[in-house]
Amino acid sequence: MKNKQWAKFVKRNREKVGLSRRKLAQKASIDPSYITLIENDGYIPSRNKVVNLAEALEINNDRALLEAGYLPDKIDAGDMWEIINIYHRVKEINNDVHKDTTIFSQLEPSGQDKYVREFYEEALAGR
Repeated sequence: MKNKQWAKFVKRNREKVGLSRRKLAQKASIDPSYITLIENDGYIPSRNKVVNLAEALEINNDRALLEAGYLPDKIDAGDMWEIINIYHRVKEINNDVHKDTTIFSQLEPSGQDKYVREFYEEALAGR
């Protein structure tokens, strides 16, 4: 599995603590080629290796696990509610966008122009 966000996260934090790739690999007890794969290709190592990297980078294990795509060891209840609410808002927005694009695609060009004007006016009024 690859994750470019994870790659940037590791590189940014490695540079922040002033470690070379080789030094980070030594501190995390992993092969130096892993660091290259992570930073260049977004390779996601095993959960244990992510935790080792977090400790070597002196960052929060749960944050590193989330960045790598793993569930953290613990999730604060308030954070979980926020995540659930964001998920539902995004889902609603996606449903609205799907509905609008479906309607738009079924209109003739003149109807599309009218739909865009009305949509734009409605969006401005809703600010």
